[in-house]
Amino acid sequence: MRFPRPRYSLGALLALVALVAVGFWIFRNAPEEMRRRDEARALARVDPYELAQARADADGLPELVTILGDSRFKHWNRVSSVKFLSPGTLVSFGGDGTVRFWDAATGKQTRAVDAPGPFAASGDGKFLLFGREDGTLAVWDCAKEKVVSQFAKPDKPTYMFLAANQDGSRLAAAKPSGWVTIWDAPNRSVVAEFDGGLGRPSAVALSARGDVFALAGGTDVSIWDSNSGEELRRLGPFTDPSGDKCIVSALAFSTDGKTLLTGDAVRRVRVWEVSTGNEQVELAEHRGSLCLIRFAEKGNRLATASDETVRLLYSQAGKWVESRELAKPHAGAVYDVCLDGPVLATAGSDHAVRLWNDGQPQRMTGGQPWEVSCAAYSAKGDYLAIGSPDGSIRLWNGRTFEIVQSWRAHTGFVKHVAFGNDDSLLASSSDDGTVVVWTAPGGEEVRVMSDVFPPGGPIVFSPDGKTLATNGPRGVALREVATGEVTRWLSRPKGGLRGEFAFSRDGRLLASGDGPNTVTVWDVATGTVKAALGPRTMDEVAVSTGNRTVVGAVWRTVNAWDIASGAPVCVLAGHTSRIRAVRLSPDEATIASAGDDGTVRLWDVATAAQVKLFRLGPPGAIVEDVLYSPDGRYLLTVNGNGTAYVLRLPARK
Repeated sequence: MRFPRPRYSLGALLALVALVAVGFWIFRNAPEEMRRRDEARALARVDPYELAQARADADGLPELVTILGDSRFKHWNRVSSVKFLSPGTLVSFGGDGTVRFWDAATGKQTRAVDAPGPFAASGDGKFLLFGREDGTLAVWDCAKEKVVSQFAKPDKPTYMFLAANQDGSRLAAAKPSGWVTIWDAPNRSVVAEFDGGLGRPSAVALSARGDVFALAGGTDVSIWDSNSGEELRRLGPFTDPSGDKCIVSALAFSTDGKTLLTGDAVRRVRVWEVSTGNEQVELAEHRGSLCLIRFAEKGNRLATASDETVRLLYSQAGKWVESRELAKPHAGAVYDVCLDGPVLATAGSDHAVRLWNDGQPQRMTGGQPWEVSCAAYSAKGDYLAIGSPDGSIRLWNGRTFEIVQSWRAHTGFVKHVAFGNDDSLLASSSDDGTVVVWTAPGGEEVRVMSDVFPPGGPIVFSPDGKTLATNGPRGVALREVATGEVTRWLSRPKGGLRGEFAFSRDGRLLASGDGPNTVTVWDVATGTVKAALGPRTMDEVAVSTGNRTVVGAVWRTVNAWDIASGAPVCVLAGHTSRIRAVRLSPDEATIASAGDDGTVRLWDVATAAQVKLFRLGPPGAIVEDVLYSPDGRYLLTVNGNGTAYVLRLPARK
């Protein structure tokens, strides 16, 4: 039996071809389309304020996918000065080279001005004085919100310290040599110039009327008539209780100008009569070296600060009485304080401005900020762990960037987080002295290790997930994950471990950043040193390894070596300040580096060429860390302003 041959029209054949082509296109492009939708949704969830701040600091940043964390009341670097301009407005100056104005209720920035420094504010908060990029000194009128006066560029070196009197009519500046200039601000005229006679200054102060200037240098303090440039008297040398000389680190005039307060390296605050130079009283000691003394505007309250504490005192019957002590208000040193009624503002080395009311953090509109201190991708890229200074850990979906879970993990600053090989375990390291292993997701505590030193050191799982490397008193401790017991020590080299460490991707080698060598490469099985790489002048190093290459940061350059031979692969130069982090891409073809110049740079290993530059912040901004996603599509940056950025990487050709 013969069946008739089917007949297909040309139109049907074309339709079938089109259907197959569409299906193939969908098959190939559906994941990419889903990724783009996830990126769009992630960016849409970002707080508009944070997005605007990021784009303003970074000049657009079109590669930005999402922002994690909170930059309210945060600079990109240490905050060295803070001042209330009014009950609702603060201004701060930071090591990122900016003066930033803040809404006190929300913690949101309202304006930023580039200012490499130094910085000072008039006592009434109406005028600011700061150094500019070209070396000139600018006077900012806070009411007019603009620079109203500018002083001629000084001969190099530029000024080290600035001071202003109560109404901003008299300004003082000191150079590193100790040379002092006093100006009449309205007329922009020099009133007096003189050599302070004490060498490099450590602190300066100008009285409220502007007629008396004090300069600390080394172990002495000199007091000067600001009108004539005549030295009135000298205090010192300052000594500790055993008779050894000690450095004077802080100065402040009382609001009536009759007394001068000094703070020194042995934690004392001493009160001196300006007219006679006689010591009136010595106040209680701090726990650390005194770094500043500040009076409230009316002069009846006083704040002193050291590395660890802030003390509030009030005047009662001619005596200073302590009213409150604030212990460790910052994760690091306190650099400045300012009093405004019951509210205290503090500035610190942790890049933050913080507000306190009756010794407690002042609640802000929109909730308290949460900050990013460290981050890690899981091996498969399903999760992203974020650690915070408040001791919490947040777990995010690594592809959609939606929050999965959060928990309080430590009593101190979370310094490092790391995932195991199968994404089921997460380890965290904190300055509370512990390393903790958690289930992920779940956040259930599996094991606590407290025999780590120094606290808060780096942690990393071996590629097979069976070993966790931590700091220890003898070097790198290789610990069995199942028990937490140390199975091998990689003995500490002379000078100690000063940087990070990382396993090679086959788990046979571990590279550590050391004091005397840039990078030491260890054989994990035997504990022997395979190679000591790089110059012997490095204080701290960031490392990253693949199977073929180990990468280390040497101050401003990135160095890569072949693991097998120890031979240099390339030296990459371009950063203008210290490099804090280096990472090899998953395919070992690209290196990412981040540092204190506000940039992240991508380098081609084969050609040693810089292929991409992300400018995230001002020239003095710190980028703490940089991570590749496991699929190599994204770069995550841990930023000095308390945020993390996820950036889309250019496709490799």
